[in-house]
Amino acid sequence: MVCSGPSPHLTSPREYPAHRGGAKPKGNPVFFTRDRVTGGAAPRKIPVPAGHLPVILHVDMDAFFASVEIRSDPRLNGRALVVGGGPDGRGVVTTASYPARKYGVRSGMSLAEARRLCPGLLVLPVDPPKIIHESLRVLQAVERVCPRVEPASIDEAYLEFEPCTESRWVGWAEDRARLVQRVIQERTGLPASVGAAVGKLPAKMASAAAKPNGVLALAPDGFLQRFAGHPVGVIPGVGPQSVLALAELGVHTVGDLAVASRADLAGRFGSGVASLLGHAQGHDATPVAAAGEEAYPKS
Repeated sequence: MVCSGPSPHLTSPREYPAHRGGAKPKGNPVFFTRDRVTGGAAPRKIPVPAGHLPVILHVDMDAFFASVEIRSDPRLNGRALVVGGGPDGRGVVTTASYPARKYGVRSGMSLAEARRLCPGLLVLPVDPPKIIHESLRVLQAVERVCPRVEPASIDEAYLEFEPCTESRWVGWAEDRARLVQRVIQERTGLPASVGAAVGKLPAKMASAAAKPNGVLALAPDGFLQRFAGHPVGVIPGVGPQSVLALAELGVHTVGDLAVASRADLAGRFGSGVASLLGHAQGHDATPVAAAGEEAYPKS
């Protein structure tokens, strides 16, 4: 059935070859995988009939760790708070609430720096069992409306719905995204941003652009219209070292990269140049891997 009723394999983004020795990717996919069988068959692509396009969603929970604590204690709503640190009161920020972010507090920042930026900042410890429980509840909620779900991290997942004709695609994809967002809110009480696109990478970028608690259905031909003027670092996998390497070549924005010379890039990015250029143009054919299709984790 196509464009009708409700119908996991991108891990946290990696740097392109120009990056070496950076911070580990955000998130831990293990938390979000439930009792799924790994190492099964290769991911199966949903057949896309002629004249139709894939409908892929990226769900990203908003300030997940902080939102869980705020939902547990509504008195925290509107407070500048972070979740993170260790028993000694030191460590780093795992998640910052949106009021704290207004002061410049960000994930990965030391608690000492966060307190300096935001006097009176409330610091809450991470509660792993609670967070794991809530991430599983989110997964269960989205599986009620979309059986083809790929967990990507503790607070992210990819969903694939039935393909749709291009003329109806934006309306259909936005409707599916709002349905997913509503189901998560109703069943968990937690906010989520949802991006929709014809591929996983543009869907992820769309969800980031929709934050907080928003929905963005990126038209099939609208990737560069939306992102051409954005810094090249908004592309998942293009980290700080890659940004510096691209800047040396005069490439600063997504639009710059989309039309950059393959030969100029090849000297710095080697075999990664094809995917780098493709991603800058919004192309990503990576299939959504449903339960039983995940690859064995690499050692």
